[in-house]
Amino acid sequence: MNLRLLILSAGMLCFFGACKKESVSSKQGSLHELTSPELDASCDSTQFEDILFKDSDGTLRLSGGDADSQHFDVSGWELEACNLGFCFCREHFSAVYEPRYTSMEQDAFRYDTEDAFIVVYGGGKSKAYSLELMVKHEVVNDTLNGDPILVAYCVLAELPIVYSRTYCGEELTFALSGYTYYEDQVMDGVQAFVLWDRETESLWWPFADDALAGPMQGAPLREYPVFKWKVLIWADLQQQFPNAQLLATDIVVDAPVHWPSLEITAADCN
Repeated sequence: MNLRLLILSAGMLCFFGACKKESVSSKQGSLHELTSPELDASCDSTQFEDILFKDSDGTLRLSGGDADSQHFDVSGWELEACNLGFCFCREHFSAVYEPRYTSMEQDAFRYDTEDAFIVVYGGGKSKAYSLELMVKHEVVNDTLNGDPILVAYCVLAELPIVYSRTYCGEELTFALSGYTYYEDQVMDGVQAFVLWDRETESLWWPFADDALAGPMQGAPLREYPVFKWKVLIWADLQQQFPNAQLLATDIVVDAPVHWPSLEITAADCN
């Protein structure tokens, strides 16, 4: 079974189970006071009761884990709940926040000629991220020449992407929400991961190229210039960027417990 199918199968087995809200704080009211939102008639609403709900003040929430503080505020979103997939909780896959690197020479023995890499470059510097490693991390928060960038690879959609992380003059830090989403008319209905940023806790979908929910809803994802990144195989990487820094293979990430928040909205970026 190929990697994509393996991940898809595993995800579907745990969807609607791995990310249920286990407890409800007094701030939200008791469990019986929560109500599920109206869903499309084709949906089985009972499947969504544990992940999509309204709290006692009427705020629509999408579960992001066991703790109440992990639930996403999705008030005003325009997504079709039926199209949500997976639910690993937002810290199940820990994004890289402090990347480390090795040299081409040090890691030459690890890679075969056809192994693929996302390469970002400019100002005489270059960094390369093995797709094999990106399957593990999926999201890397990095900088190049002082510019904050997001390097990501969605396994299900086989989508390599690079975005800027600077919004409204502030630096955002991205991670995986634990959810995927699809639209029939977008990329033939392929599931793609939904990202979130730690500073505003907004949700972002790469196929829509903008924020889907949260304070930044409607703000566009800022694509990194296409002439500053590409996908290369190892043989071409060695030839074109012999001094590139390679993402280290032994990075272990512990999800942070606390993270500073920013009081910004999409309107602030206009």
